[in-house]
Amino acid sequence: SRGADAVAGRLGVDREDVDWLPRHNRATAFFMEHTLAIARLWAALTAALRGTEVTIDEWIGEGALRKRDIRVYDYDANRRLPLRPDGYFELLYPTDTVRCLFVEIDMGTETSDRVARKMRAYDSYRRRGFEEDFKFEKFGVLVVTSGRKRMENLMRVTRHAIDGRLGHFA
Repeated sequence: SRGADAVAGRLGVDREDVDWLPRHNRATAFFMEHTLAIARLWAALTAALRGTEVTIDEWIGEGALRKRDIRVYDYDANRRLPLRPDGYFELLYPTDTVRCLFVEIDMGTETSDRVARKMRAYDSYRRRGFEEDFKFEKFGVLVVTSGRKRMENLMRVTRHAIDGRLGHFA
């Protein structure tokens, strides 16, 4: 709280305008490892694209995506549910083609049912909502996980949950 007060004072804004809540201090080792994995992905992409004609045109982090409050209709649950990507980026090619990708960092803790539900949520968002929110027609989901066996399982789960064209796995 004192840090948020100091930021507000330094910026000359009301304390309520500083985006910080006590729950933002939940910095468990697992949470930090997940956050670092997202940062490592961004750094790896940036390094891999250096010297090419492809650029990351936009990167939106987890926090900014949460503020957008993306919701999709889940037909299994018969209600609107939040969709919480770990990141989003747009690759810009020299032909002015843009490839949009949401990021999911898989730490191996979610069940197959939960992964399937999340992929169905992305599929629902692809059909209704994405174009309105991001002004592009299509996107993919880049799922980054820790090992080959887990990746193969996630691919199988995704294929059974949706048509499979949405997912890219690494």
